[in-house]
Amino acid sequence: MKIVINALLEGGRAGGVQNGIVVLARALSSVDLGDHQVGFLTLEGHDDWLRSNVGSSDLVTHPIERGATRTTANQLRRWRAGRQIEQGAIWLRDVVGRPESGTGHFEALGADVAHFPYQRAELSTVPTVYQPWDLQHRHLPHLFSKASARYRDRLYRAYCQAAAVVVVPTGFVRDDVIASYGLEPNKVVVIAPYVATAATGMADARSAGSVSAGSV
Repeated sequence: MKIVINALLEGGRAGGVQNGIVVLARALSSVDLGDHQVGFLTLEGHDDWLRSNVGSSDLVTHPIERGATRTTANQLRRWRAGRQIEQGAIWLRDVVGRPESGTGHFEALGADVAHFPYQRAELSTVPTVYQPWDLQHRHLPHLFSKASARYRDRLYRAYCQAAAVVVVPTGFVRDDVIASYGLEPNKVVVIAPYVATAATGMADARSAGSVSAGSV
């Protein structure tokens, strides 16, 4: 089986999620994968944060070009007016945005399973594992604009319903996503965020708070 994990992050822009993926890569590097292959889909030229943690025939990165949208966004951030334009684009996305359709990357890589280890995902023809982590936009709405909260809810609902398996960190979140999105209970699995081992470089499971996967 070939599993491709979505790691389309620019180093330093999503610290908690990024560190969580690093821990996952280290843990996978320490075990015998048998007949399974695991690949991480990354942004070409922006994946140094992950590449040093993989590097075997069974655990590799699959860099792809950043794309025009990401490139334009990075260029806009250099100027104040550009940042204002970017904020306007984000507002428009929140108002009318829809779940991302399949990019075809996972199909092209021959993936049997696509794993989305954080909230951003896509609707794929490949069976997916989706990790929404939490629904804080529902419980802490004052942290979000109304448009942003509605946007997140649309996406999380669509990705949860489309996924073959939904992974959550706690029993509370499990009950939350089942009730919020009408999921079958046997589809939602609780997996503790990180396990403290020498391979992950974490001294204690309670230190996971320093690398917890926050919302993105």
